[in-house]
Amino acid sequence: MNDSESDSGSDSDDDHDDYYYDEIIVDKLIPILQRKGEFSLRSRNKINELARQFLKNLGNDIHDMLCEDDVEADDYFGLDSNRDTEAEIETALRFFPELLSRTKLDNYGTTLNVFPIELLAYTRSGNNIGKCNLKAVSFVPLVVRLAIEFDLFEEHERGGLLIGDEYGNMLQLISSTTPMVASREINELVDDAHLNVMVQLRQMGHFRKEDIYIHGLLMRMCDQSIFPGKRFQFLVEWYPIALIRPDESGYVPLHQAAITASTQVFHAVFEYGIRYYPKKKGISLLFMKNRNGETPIQIAFHRKRKLRDEVMTVIEDTLTSYSSFSDNNDTSINTVEALVMAAIDENIHLDSSLQNTSSYLLIVMSNDD
Repeated sequence: MNDSESDSGSDSDDDHDDYYYDEIIVDKLIPILQRKGEFSLRSRNKINELARQFLKNLGNDIHDMLCEDDVEADDYFGLDSNRDTEAEIETALRFFPELLSRTKLDNYGTTLNVFPIELLAYTRSGNNIGKCNLKAVSFVPLVVRLAIEFDLFEEHERGGLLIGDEYGNMLQLISSTTPMVASREINELVDDAHLNVMVQLRQMGHFRKEDIYIHGLLMRMCDQSIFPGKRFQFLVEWYPIALIRPDESGYVPLHQAAITASTQVFHAVFEYGIRYYPKKKGISLLFMKNRNGETPIQIAFHRKRKLRDEVMTVIEDTLTSYSSFSDNNDTSINTVEALVMAAIDENIHLDSSLQNTSSYLLIVMSNDD
């Protein structure tokens, strides 16, 4: 047997001995607590003192586990769905539910005014601020459920789900991507993990369709460097009206998509607009004015001059695709009606600078038969 094999065997024996010793301690401790009244006054007082200290230390340790968010740290020992089960965490929290409404402390003991639930989706400490915590985010529905059951937050805060700061509330956080994403594979893991949380919260009744518009979730997704396609599809299919409903600044998601650097986002948002509103509103989204009088197509052209041809290709391909699709369906894309409506609607603006381009004419004539 070589040294490494010897060391490995020794470690295994030590672990077994530690486990055996721990079991002996527990087996001895429980009867002591049960028969505390049979001990002397001094011993009873000591048992009470040690029990209070034990509960305090255990509660603090559980709280530290809930608040640990530097997921890339070598000594990370926060929530980890690869190690911890929901049943285990629920058991701990049912003994110490008040921990969910206790804010985190920094290393100097100063309150950071951040609750555990706010730390389950993205890191806020260490060298990886803004990175998705894939190890902890799946526990969000459990934490929300228990916080509501134990009435730990105000009713409108929905178990802490709608508590937020400059980073946003939990619904907004799980609608975001992370700037730290290093690969397509990790991005898909983030999209899947956050989508799963959304689905669970919806099934539990804690995530409502009106939240999509109220908290600007589609707008937030359109403002990400990595487009969360699965989550976007889930929200749009649940509440498509959010695609055409302007916010307080007159922006619809297509405005934000036009501002974003990728034509992928613009393509996805415009395609969903056409899919759910093929008659008129879908096409009119291109020309809908915000409070500054800007339309999505103006923004896309003026801020992305180098991508002008790509944007027009996206529009043409989408209209062509859905025109062909609608030939055998009850719905049909009516570009002429959409543009007539745009011409008389004060909230819609047809940019004359676009009317001389062949691509623009193609849009106008694509269904003029």
